Amino acid sequence: MSETVLVIGGGGREHAITRALAPDAEVYALASNRNPGIASLAAGTEIADETDTDAVVAYAESVGADAAVIGPEAALAAGVADALNDA
Repeated sequence: MSETVLVIGGGGREHAITRALAPDAEVYALASNRNPGIASLAAGTEIADETDTDAVVAYAESVGADAAVIGPEAALAAGVADALNDA
């Protein structure tokens, strides 16, 4: 049984993370932009503001995420990690 991982962010760093996780996990992504590389690797993608804690938590719950990787510093500063931990 593989883990379901939510990758937050749509840049090159998050693409590399998604590429590394994809062989061993079911990866979903949430970003404020569409990254075709991430989209080709992920089981699903959502376009939303990475700093919108409610949107991130809602998507994480909808895909049944076991873990999350947060790339953008702005999302961390906005409290996304805390919101996911609380959920």
